[in-house]
This record gives sequence, structure tokens and C-alpha cells, in this order.
Amino acid sequence: MDLISQWFNDNLDIVFFLYGLAFFAMGISILVQPRKESAFKLAEILWLLAWFGLVHGINEWLDMWTMIKHQSATLDLVRLFCLILSFIFLFEFGKRLFLQSVSEDISKLGGKLAQYLSWGAYLVVGIIVFSSSNLWKTGGIWARYLLAFPGALFTGLGFFAYYRYNEKALTQAKVKNYFLLAGLSFIIYGIVSGLVVPKGDFFPSNWLNNDSFFSTMRIPVQVIRAVLAIIAALSVTEIIKIFDWESRKKIEDASVTDELTGIHNRRGFFAIAEHQLKIANRNKIGIFMLYADLNNFKWINDTLGHKEGDYALREFARILKNVYRKSDVVGRLGGDEFAVIPVGTTGDSVEEITARLQKNLNSYNATSNHTYTLSASVGISHYDPEHPCSIDELIVQADKKMYEMKRHKPTL
Repeated sequence: MDLISQWFNDNLDIVFFLYGLAFFAMGISILVQPRKESAFKLAEILWLLAWFGLVHGINEWLDMWTMIKHQSATLDLVRLFCLILSFIFLFEFGKRLFLQSVSEDISKLGGKLAQYLSWGAYLVVGIIVFSSSNLWKTGGIWARYLLAFPGALFTGLGFFAYYRYNEKALTQAKVKNYFLLAGLSFIIYGIVSGLVVPKGDFFPSNWLNNDSFFSTMRIPVQVIRAVLAIIAALSVTEIIKIFDWESRKKIEDASVTDELTGIHNRRGFFAIAEHQLKIANRNKIGIFMLYADLNNFKWINDTLGHKEGDYALREFARILKNVYRKSDVVGRLGGDEFAVIPVGTTGDSVEEITARLQKNLNSYNATSNHTYTLSASVGISHYDPEHPCSIDELIVQADKKMYEMKRHKPTL
């Protein structure tokens, strides 16, 4: 253990280099990561964490330079400036991240309180720095107490809370472990960087400091900070990949979503419907398909214009989404043709679901100011795993049923 301790003491310049490199690389990674128009609120505040990484990385490299070359009053002033500025960025990021991850009421109240605390902390640090006879030592200690410790703590807790608050959206991105690791590393970093400080002549810096840490742990605290910086940087680098995932998902969603109505297009509907057929075959259960054709659509288009026709399509799609569950498959196959697979529907409940659609159409028409009535012709087909068929065949069957119903009774 003594040999290890001695090696770290003799090579602290390498430790400072790696420490600074980890945070600096994290800052660069964040700044070059495209995140414009992201739905994740994290994108709005990541620049603060990036600048913490860049400025704090420079600060550690200045510490390394001081160890290798020499110490000067000017360099000490620059180091102090970088240290305080980096912790301000960390404090602001942690505060905003945490407030993003709580309820709106708490966020409003906490935001006002945090704002006062922020300016209070900045004022205290400023007064101490500019009134102290030992700027570097005393100013640096209080910057760690008032900015680094709460800033890193807010950041760590913020990562935990942010994932929990956005778990539904982030689960698919598979970044849970990185959020947890980033949160844990920043919390521990807050302790070893915000509470373990250079030795001072006041409590608690005269009791818990770099020297007492080394005498107890037999390892310089900078080594622990460097390890935590590397873990935090790697975790954050993986976290910000959610923006790449988000971009890919938008492209994928666009390729399977009908631009006009917002429901699945033909491609998207067929892809999900095929999956439902596989489940039906595996579980030996039947499933139904509803095929709907919007009535008088050609008349609406020719008489009232394509703009009104598009509006009718959007309204009918909206009604379908309201009638059926999120787990059901709803799609526009093209033109005025729509299809629905009500997942888990039994034979006894098909008529009930059709009646619910009719009820919603009636409610819409009763309150609509349009000169036409929104209605649809519906046909229902059934998939039997004992006699499998394709999606196209199901649509053909439903289409035939629809025309049969048109001849024998009124449409929806």
C-alpha cells in the first residue's frame, strides 16, 4: 500500500492530466452532439455541463503545470478563476436538471428558492475571495463548500430524478444504467471534491481536508476525483446518445406514420399487423380486422375542395383513435380507406366496438357545423390461426363484408 501511495504522490501530474482530460473530453462531446429540436428538456441545459467540463479540465491542467513548472501569483489567480467559474456552471446545471425532474408546482417554488440560494452562494464566495488575504486557498475552499458540493449533489440527484421522470421515453433508448452511474459518480464526486478541501485554519477544513484524507486512505484524493471524472464523463457521453436515438426514431416513425392523419400509414399498419398475426399463431387465438371506407369522400373533395377532404380524413382518423385503445392497431391504408385490428377483441364484443364507433360519429355530426355528415362503411374479417392467411387476404375479406353490409343495411 505504501508503494502505491508513493507512486501516486510521485506521479500526481499524470493524475491531474487524466482528471482534466476526462472532464474536458466530456465537454467537447456534449458541445459537438447535435440536439437541436429535441423533445428532451435535458438538451436545453447541457451546455452548462459542457462548460463545467471544459473550464474544470483547464483548471486541472493548470494545477498540473504548477506542479511541473512553478507557482506564481498570476497563475494562482487564473486557477482560482477557472475553479470558481467551473463550479458555477456545475451548480447551475445541477439546479436546473433537478428542477426539470420534479412536479411543476415544486419546480416553480423550488426555482424561486434556488435562484435566491444561487445568488447568495455567488455573493458569499465573491466576498470571501476578494476580502481574503489568501485568495487561492480560502477562496477555493469556500467555492468547493458553497458551489461544488451542492452543485454535484444536485447533478447526481438530478440524473436519478430525470430518468425516473422520463422513464417511459428513455426505456427504449436503454440508458438507465448510464443515468444511474452518472448520478452516483457525481454524488460521490461532490463529497470528495466539495467537502475534502485543502487544509485551512477553520472548521471543517482543518479537520476534513486533502491531508487528512491521505493519512486515512493512503491515497491522494485527486486520484479518487480523477476516477470519478472518468466514470462521469463516460456515462454522460453515453447519455447524450439519446439524441442520436431520438433522431433515428423520428425518421423511423416518419416512415411508418401517415403525415396527414398522424396514424400508421400502410407500411406501418402492415408491419404491426404481421406481428399481431404471429402472436395469434403462437397463442392459437383469433383476431379481427375492421375495414372502414369513408362515405361520400369523392363528393367532399370534388364539391368542397381537397382542403375540406383532408380535414374530413383527419377528423375520421381522430375519431378512430378515440374509439380504440392505444394497444389497438389503427392505420390509413390509402385514400379514404382505414383499417383497425382491435387487439384482444372477442367475437361477442365486435358489435359493441362497432356500436362505439357509430356513437362517436353521431356525437361528432351532432356538434359539427359542416354541410355534410361524416360516416363510414365498415366490414369485419376474422383471422383463424387454424386456417392462416395474409394481411392482404384479411383486407379483401373485410372489403367484401363491407359491400355486403352496404347492400343490406345503413352504413355507420
